[in-house]
Amino acid sequence: MKRKAVKGFFFIGFILLVLFTYWGFKNKFIVINSSELSVKDFIPSKPMIKVFKNQSNSPSRIDFVDIVSENKVQIRSISSNNKKLKIKTLGKSFDISGNIKVYEKIDEYFRLIYMNLGIGPLSESYINEPQDMDLIFLKGPLKKGNKWNNELGNFEITAVNVKVKTSIGEFQAIEVKHEQGSESVKLYYAMGIGLVKIGSENKFTEISELDYNVKKIKSINDLTKLLLFE
Repeated sequence: MKRKAVKGFFFIGFILLVLFTYWGFKNKFIVINSSELSVKDFIPSKPMIKVFKNQSNSPSRIDFVDIVSENKVQIRSISSNNKKLKIKTLGKSFDISGNIKVYEKIDEYFRLIYMNLGIGPLSESYINEPQDMDLIFLKGPLKKGNKWNNELGNFEITAVNVKVKTSIGEFQAIEVKHEQGSESVKLYYAMGIGLVKIGSENKFTEISELDYNVKKIKSINDLTKLLLFE
């Protein structure tokens, strides 16, 4: 199986993130019982639009979750970060301002299995493309101290009932620490939504808009407007 090693992959806002209407939204807290819940419960449960901003209140990324099947999720991401990404196995650099990712979601783990650099036509599905990646981002059991690693670094569940504040409300979340070399970041996954915040108290990217009305997205231009907060 071909694997793509990506240095600094996650820290530039590669991933992930999942959505419902945010006007006046306040999240109802659900005490997370890890013995009853699985990884699948903390992944986008249906199509949604997630807009993220950084600590300076500047647009960071938009994740358009356009396909959610029984065990896979397709996410189209547009980032305000125009850095280059080098895929070692290909020996090439790419502009990662836009990409399509397909994740597998089952009870035991949530992993990236396919990535295409470029947004592509909104009508296209990549769900059944051959797997060319194997990067686990959340792994069961959902218990503090659970650890795993992949080509992006080391991961550990550091808490299972954390209140995470964002500009659209508070979420009860699973907290995962991701370490890559000397860098460390916290990832927060909310039930039915997935990733809602990345980073620390002073340097972070957090969800700033969540919308389930995916039919309003008819072109890449519509996504770009959301990213620019137009």
